[in-house]
Amino acid sequence: MSSISPQEAYQRLQGGDAVLVDVREPDEFRLEHIPYALSIPLGGLAEGLAHLRLPAERTVIFHCLKGMRGQKACDAACGLGCVAGDPLNIEGGIAAWKEAGLPLIGTAPKLSLFRQVQIIVGFFLVALIGAGLLGFVAAFYIALLLSTAFLIAGVTGACGLAYILGKMPWNR
Repeated sequence: MSSISPQEAYQRLQGGDAVLVDVREPDEFRLEHIPYALSIPLGGLAEGLAHLRLPAERTVIFHCLKGMRGQKACDAACGLGCVAGDPLNIEGGIAAWKEAGLPLIGTAPKLSLFRQVQIIVGFFLVALIGAGLLGFVAAFYIALLLSTAFLIAGVTGACGLAYILGKMPWNR
């Protein structure tokens, strides 16, 4: 898997030599994305790439937040055979793109919805387990219920807490 710096990716995009694919989730893309990027979440990459008619002469560049999902997308695209040539991954993802001062559309909040959910659920789980260890046995059952809800949200992609947080004024 080859990687490319944000500056090199920007030059290729400006020159029309590449196609940029953002493999983050749709909520992340809506909040902030790189101009020229197509949104194809990593979970639907095979289907998304199958529907595109990518020109053989253009390099496909993937990116995510920090580079991990972009690397997985490169590996998956090579295995699928629907990308001509070797796909590239932007080193450091959109975070490095921002650090380089390159153009963006939108502005993401300081904490993404996913991180806000993780912080809230994590806090409650620690508090409930602590209460359970201090003798409040019902807290273990509440922690189990909260963990199950978190698991279901991860499997289905539908999270009530994320929906509520998305309506909060600091996330608009």
